[in-house]
Amino acid sequence: MKKTKPQWRGLIGAGVVMCAVLGGGIYLINSLGADAEGGDENPLAPIARAFGLSPKDYSPPPLTSPIPDYRQPAAAGEASGDSPSLAGVLDKVDLGGMIKSKEEIRRGAQESVGAILGVAQVIDGDTIDVAGQRIRLYGIDAPELGQNCIHSTGEWDCGRRSALWLQQLITTNELSCISKGNDRYGRIVATCTMGDLDIAAEMVSNGWALAYRSITKTYAITEGKAKRERLGLWDSKFANPWDFRQEG
Repeated sequence: MKKTKPQWRGLIGAGVVMCAVLGGGIYLINSLGADAEGGDENPLAPIARAFGLSPKDYSPPPLTSPIPDYRQPAAAGEASGDSPSLAGVLDKVDLGGMIKSKEEIRRGAQESVGAILGVAQVIDGDTIDVAGQRIRLYGIDAPELGQNCIHSTGEWDCGRRSALWLQQLITTNELSCISKGNDRYGRIVATCTMGDLDIAAEMVSNGWALAYRSITKTYAITEGKAKRERLGLWDSKFANPWDFRQEG
């Protein structure tokens, strides 16, 4: 007669499986259950409560204040804390004052280096008064006021004409003069400009003053061109201004 296996082994195996299934089900119910208040209740919540479990609420906490919509403009007078709005800050900025013309920028730069600025009064072909200061134009020498030149047609007052030409050049425009020191007469020796125009260079290039080579050769080439073209003084015979002063 055939022997049968003990039945108790099968019962133990079935019990283990049932316990595993029951434990897994309870774990899932506890994980997926809704809040104990019953709001938006999960279908498994009643089962969870039947087993004495506390359902979990995975919903985020309620908002205490609405989130502002960045796509909508802020209401008038609405402020974020104590920080001023960008529009309010820009309203207080003088944009016009921040935009400067070329002349304003140039004048500011000249003032920063101590330039003498003002409308000039002409004394002679190489001397002017600016802002109450006597200035000798650097690097040139013009005929003295009482000096004459000899043209083929006769004698003429080239010293006075040189001063008149300088006056016509600068008229009532503002000059900027950068000092290079003082001469033996106490005058300021300076390079003077009218905008981008070098006043001394203009006098030499048009033949109304000579390059003062004993001081600088800056205008020597410019003088050579005016002499070849017989401009201004170079259409006549004359004594060099420094020689004329020695004779006087």
